[in-house]
Amino acid sequence: MEDLLILSEDGKTVTGIKDKYVTHISIPKGVTRIEKNVFFNCVSLQDIDIPDSVVYIGPLSFNGCKDLQEIVFPNELEEIGERAFEGCISLCSINIPISTKIIGKNSFAGCSSLKTIIIPNNDIQIEGGAFNQTEWLGDQPNGAIYINHMLYKFIGDFEDFSIPKNVTDICSWAFCNCPTLKKVTIPDTVNSLSEALFQNCKALTSVSLPESLTSIGKSSFFRCESLQEISIPNNVTSIGNAAFFECSSLNKISLPKSLDYIGESVFWGCESIKTLKIPDGVTNVGYSLFEGCSSLESVDIPNSVTQIGTGAFKNCTSLRHLDIPNSVTVIDDYAFEDCSSLRSAIIPDSVSRIGDRAFSGCSSLVSLVIPDSVTSIGEYVFRGCSSLRCLVLPNGMTNIEKYAFCGLKSLKSIHIPGLISCIGDYAFEGCSSLNSIIFTAGVISIGRNAFQDCSSLLNIGLPDSVKDIGDKAFYNCSSLINIVMPKSVTSIGESAFSGCSSLISVIIPSSITEIKYSTFYDCHSLSNVTIPNGVLHIGIFSFYGCTSLQKIIIPSSVISIGEDAFYGCISLKEIHLNIRRLEEFETIESAFEKTTYDNCTLFVPASEEHNYRNHFVFGKFKNIEIE
Repeated sequence: MEDLLILSEDGKTVTGIKDKYVTHISIPKGVTRIEKNVFFNCVSLQDIDIPDSVVYIGPLSFNGCKDLQEIVFPNELEEIGERAFEGCISLCSINIPISTKIIGKNSFAGCSSLKTIIIPNNDIQIEGGAFNQTEWLGDQPNGAIYINHMLYKFIGDFEDFSIPKNVTDICSWAFCNCPTLKKVTIPDTVNSLSEALFQNCKALTSVSLPESLTSIGKSSFFRCESLQEISIPNNVTSIGNAAFFECSSLNKISLPKSLDYIGESVFWGCESIKTLKIPDGVTNVGYSLFEGCSSLESVDIPNSVTQIGTGAFKNCTSLRHLDIPNSVTVIDDYAFEDCSSLRSAIIPDSVSRIGDRAFSGCSSLVSLVIPDSVTSIGEYVFRGCSSLRCLVLPNGMTNIEKYAFCGLKSLKSIHIPGLISCIGDYAFEGCSSLNSIIFTAGVISIGRNAFQDCSSLLNIGLPDSVKDIGDKAFYNCSSLINIVMPKSVTSIGESAFSGCSSLISVIIPSSITEIKYSTFYDCHSLSNVTIPNGVLHIGIFSFYGCTSLQKIIIPSSVISIGEDAFYGCISLKEIHLNIRRLEEFETIESAFEKTTYDNCTLFVPASEEHNYRNHFVFGKFKNIEIE
């Protein structure tokens, strides 16, 4: 039988089995561990010999062994893992050795024939659901069910219950889903509240906690929606994840000075809490700690806190002001997202990073000074802060991430610090009041849609460091009159200035080789544009709808003009074209419209006049003159 087992190299751990349909197994002496899933769904297994050397039976190890009728546990066994014997429907009785310290969650759940359970160790840790859906549990009367000094389960329609003083431990999930329970008193023999202890006790209004208590486990009061107040004893040092999750009526809670750990999402959705003081000693305002606390108006954060975690105050829609202590070094992603009433926040100079969306949707935020200690600001960080009028960026920033300041409809001016090399995509998109941008030399790249719909922007002077202007970078900047592009610019993206209906004049730098798709589309006021020698391609729709353009000089370097490039340029009077090898030139009839062919004069080199007059596109011009 030993040949059927897969053992570790040292022969001390069973890691697998070669035949899932075996009926009997004998584990060799010297083995100390049976790992996770080893005999999972061995549906024909009827009995197994486990030597006394085994101290650990892993999670799911015998799960679904429906023919297993009896098991003799080894005398030195210390731990039975989660769901280890779950669904062993033929198992009738178990005798847990006195050496056993832990019986994991749901370890014997669904053992529907299990009637006799013997557990001699009074100090054993039995986790939630260990004996659920067993005959033993079904035979218990309504009320409290005990295993030695542990309250294992509470069953029945009771409103008030006092736990006896001989109880030292309460099993996780013990009161879970008790629909009528309103009041519980816990004795001072208990020092911890286990996981999900009162989860979904929707009628629970009062819990008396003893001074002996040192910890509150995760999800202990999860969705106790009638609980209005609770007094946490002075010896409690930790509160686990989601402990008061969606306790929607909870409006009064005080945290003791002894507390040094508050888990994630502890007060998530506690929409009645208005104020809270976090005790000294707590170092982290964790993930989604106060998310959805829609009535929260003020929080006192101590100097011991070093990090405000992801989503910590997300959707705290009543929070108006927050003092962040100078111990904090990180404001994480989503920390204050959609705090729609937040008008001011003081960011100390200890902070080095502000994460993605940290203040996104703070629509009442009026002003903010970001200290020079901050070197990293995430994506979408102030997106939708529509009231933010004054914003000072730190000198230590090196990049502006995408969407960082988009939708700041009240922002009027911005100074881009000198260390910033990249302005990300959509960085200032929709800043409709922005009328002044001061660039400092250092910016190399302006991302796509970076200043889209900045409809109040009048003038832009780009520094000599800029090389790339992204697609739609200044799209629909409808008030933009003038832009100075330095010689350093080597690429202007598609639709970069499309919809800049007030733009009058443009000098395209000599380093540009292509005027791309829709670059100046619908620039209705554009009357003067200089295309440098060196440009090879004038792209599709590049000057479409430039209704004020009267004259254009196309240099000899150009080898193609795309479809509808000058369509809608109804004011064109002169086109100066110096192309000398028309047989290699690429264009299309729709590059110009009929009005242009009829009313505009095409100026061409004398040596090429004949070729132009006979060209399939340029020959359509009614007026062709020698340059």
